[in-house]
Amino acid sequence: MRTRFAALCDTHAYRLNRAGEKFPEAKRYRDFRRMLDETDASGILCSILNRRGAGGSVGRVLG
Repeated sequence: MRTRFAALCDTHAYRLNRAGEKFPEAKRYRDFRRMLDETDASGILCSILNRRGAGGSVGRVLG
């Protein structure tokens, strides 16, 4: 079974485009709030490089 990514999000355009090359079916976003508003996903995988952004991301997903 292959995982289907509905959306990808990264604030850095270079990384977002690199990921988009691997998953061309996924819509690309630079703002996770917009992605969550526009995507009807059955699951979310959130990877954060540092702790500064974790609170807002987790709060939005769980709230």
